[in-house]
Amino acid sequence: MSKQEILAEFKKTREHLEELRRENEELRREKEELNSRVTDIETMIRAMTPKK
Repeated sequence: MSKQEILAEFKKTREHLEELRRENEELRREKEELNSRVTDIETMIRAMTPKK
């Protein structure tokens, strides 16, 4: 491989990695939001469940 080919491959790989990092961050935020909603629902269920 020539130096130009190596640099082009490196740039492509780096761009792909940056794209994956953005996707990962977006998924992390979605996961946090969903976990928060689950916690809210669990809290509501506990509040509606008769005490023994």
